[in-house]
Amino acid sequence: MKVTIESYVQIIIIAFMVMLSTCYICTSLNTQYAHEYHARIVSDIEASDFSQEVIDEWVAKAQEDGFQLEVENRTENKKVRKVRLVYHYSIPLVSSLAGEREIVGVAR
Repeated sequence: MKVTIESYVQIIIIAFMVMLSTCYICTSLNTQYAHEYHARIVSDIEASDFSQEVIDEWVAKAQEDGFQLEVENRTENKKVRKVRLVYHYSIPLVSSLAGEREIVGVAR
């Protein structure tokens, strides 16, 4: 009887660890997607020679995709822009780690 109870406890612990690991992997993938999204934005802004139309399109698209995007001038020559992307970060089983994270980069 003792072995049966220990086996059930072990199965419950393993199931919890699998669920927690899955949540962590999903959160890591979402964070990776946000970093790739930010890199794409910076690349497009640089390739467009800092066109305001492209910047406005990315701001609108980021809003649709659930991100907040801010692009601001860093210098007077308007060839250096600060690109700030805010995304939601959460691990479903650990609610204390939920919040907003940001990625900040410079387009030159």
